[in-house]
Amino acid sequence: SWFAPFINPSICQLMHWFYSTTTKTLSDLNCLVNEVILAPDFAAVDFKDFDANHEAKHLDSDSPPVFAADGWIRDHVTLYLPQTGVCHASEEEAPTLDIPDIWHGSLLDIVRLAFEDAPS
Repeated sequence: SWFAPFINPSICQLMHWFYSTTTKTLSDLNCLVNEVILAPDFAAVDFKDFDANHEAKHLDSDSPPVFAADGWIRDHVTLYLPQTGVCHASEEEAPTLDIPDIWHGSLLDIVRLAFEDAPS
């Protein structure tokens, strides 16, 4: 079905709205009302016993993620970690934490959205 990995279209639409951007704006709220709540296949009864954590786990097990088309990027990130009381000659000498297969949005897109939705 088109709403996989979720159990119904209503939950799929809500989760899609939530994950479609990394920050929420007034435009996103308009989208929630007009494209999710007012959608012909949206039914409030579908949310009986709804648990966002449970639904998010469907996304963790889905491959490829259903929202990759919305600009989310799969990447490998290396974080350089600070150490209290230790000074390293360069960033490359600091301890690191590798995070494989992380999904993130574009920072440029986030900044652009913030300015597009800023009040005049």
